[in-house]
Amino acid sequence: MVTVRVVRVFTDQAGNHGNPLGVVEDAASVVPDPAHRQEISAGP
Repeated sequence: MVTVRVVRVFTDQAGNHGNPLGVVEDAASVVPDPAHRQEISAGP
């Protein structure tokens, strides 16, 4: 199972607006194949 943490980036000083960004911690050990990591990042 891959755990993805979602954080908001590019927000203003009050934390408004911005975009969600998914982060997989230690992705190289969880999903060792770089091509498969790209598939995950591209989404459905």
